[in-house]
Amino acid sequence: MQPTLITFEQPLNECIRICLRLEHLFQQFHTSLKVHTFSEQNARLAISILIELLNVIDRPDLKSRLTQTLTQNVSTLTQLQQSTHIDQNHLQSILTKLDPLTNQLHSTHTKIAEDLRNNDFLSSVRTQVHNPGGICDFALPVFACWLTRDNEEQKQQLETWFKEFSLLESITEIILELTRESAVPEKLIATEAFYQRTLNPNTPVQLIRISLPSALNLYPELSVGKHRLSIHFMETNYTDGKRLPLRRADIEFELCCCRI
Repeated sequence: MQPTLITFEQPLNECIRICLRLEHLFQQFHTSLKVHTFSEQNARLAISILIELLNVIDRPDLKSRLTQTLTQNVSTLTQLQQSTHIDQNHLQSILTKLDPLTNQLHSTHTKIAEDLRNNDFLSSVRTQVHNPGGICDFALPVFACWLTRDNEEQKQQLETWFKEFSLLESITEIILELTRESAVPEKLIATEAFYQRTLNPNTPVQLIRISLPSALNLYPELSVGKHRLSIHFMETNYTDGKRLPLRRADIEFELCCCRI
């Protein structure tokens, strides 16, 4: 029986960092709606996630960063069309996905989810969501009123609002897919729980992925620069939250230095 692996990801640029945050929120949103019985707690969670999404994308350079990343990916993949070592059918299917996403993003003349930013109800929720204790009825009566609506009506409304993020979700998905698949995992050993390697500054790494058996109860602490990657594997006592002394054993793990 194969051991259960846990994979830790460390983004090394702002675009990948944003995409990972968005992916996490998209997954949470879908999970909150895919329940057998949709309840008030699911509605509260889903709307809080929508607000978090608005907060993550509330930056003027988001579209330019995503456009730049998509354009770079298209350029890199187009060069691979001349290679005989690449599955050309798979490559073409990826390019077929990338082109319309890039065009759609270019043709969007407003900020992503602009209608949600201008929604008075969501704006009022957004001002209260991070208060201690969350959104209380006395602080936002309009939200208390919305929570009394039929659960299916709430769910449909949430799905309608989420459609504003559909393009962004597709872009996030393909950027992370291409990045993660750009490297093959290497099986390595961290001597006395420490590993170091030299990096090539001419081909910058976008994302570090480290996998190891969850039963080891270890997590990596990374130090990454242009020229060097260092990893210490650490252990924590969850009862008191204190770090344990460095484990001196050799640790087997898998490493992906993702570039594209």
